[in-house]
Amino acid sequence: VVTEALASGLITLAYNYAAPKMYIEDHVNGFKVPMDKSKAFLNQALQIMASQDKWTKIRLEATKSVQHLSWNSILERFEQTLHSLIEQKQKAA
Repeated sequence: VVTEALASGLITLAYNYAAPKMYIEDHVNGFKVPMDKSKAFLNQALQIMASQDKWTKIRLEATKSVQHLSWNSILERFEQTLHSLIEQKQKAA
């Protein structure tokens, strides 16, 4: 969902965990806050709304930041992961 939001040029705010941790560069192509910090999340959302003059640049950076990701590359990584898991299971057996 995060990569789709970035690819769509949406202003993205997320907790610094999983995909957001990997793909969002804070205040460059989106915004991150520490996990389980709901007050920080709300404060960041308010700051984002107050700084709409920066949205155009962030939206462009968001789109650029995930251009290298394609369905083919995602599927290839998924296949590699599955093959790796199968090999690990075979070695353990």
